[in-house]
Amino acid sequence: SRWPVSGFPLLATPDAVFSTSKKPQTVTNIPQNAASFIYFGTNDVASLMGQSDAQIAAYAKRVIDVAQQMRAQGAEPVILGLNAPKGAYTGGSAAWRQEGFVDNWTRTMERLNEQYQLQAQAAGIKYAATDAQITAAQISTDNLHLTADGSRAMVNIGVQAIKS
Repeated sequence: SRWPVSGFPLLATPDAVFSTSKKPQTVTNIPQNAASFIYFGTNDVASLMGQSDAQIAAYAKRVIDVAQQMRAQGAEPVILGLNAPKGAYTGGSAAWRQEGFVDNWTRTMERLNEQYQLQAQAAGIKYAATDAQITAAQISTDNLHLTADGSRAMVNIGVQAIKS
């Protein structure tokens, strides 16, 4: 779907999957001057738990590669940092309800965000931290994914990153 955002077409791909075991995805047919806000990896953080720094860096690199493909096609990509869940993911497996799981998930998410920020900066791609700007009310009742209001807030964070 497309949403008009401050003169940019915005492409939304709900429920995108970027498995840690897959080769980098190829992105094609991006409209010129599109705003490409990449909020990616929330579902994959659990699979990155316990992984080395090099493995997390390799995952982030593949997301940066996608952003570079978008930029090469004339888009303005922004990597949006991931948010911590407000509690155990109610839609997830029993693992999410085990003591310490959410804390471990959050630490892994922070490590991934650090890689996104470092690699985006090195590649000349904008990065916007989001964790201090998204409220618990903007996270859905499953305690992990964004509400419609949270998604709108993410778009606004991306727009502000482009303007800065």
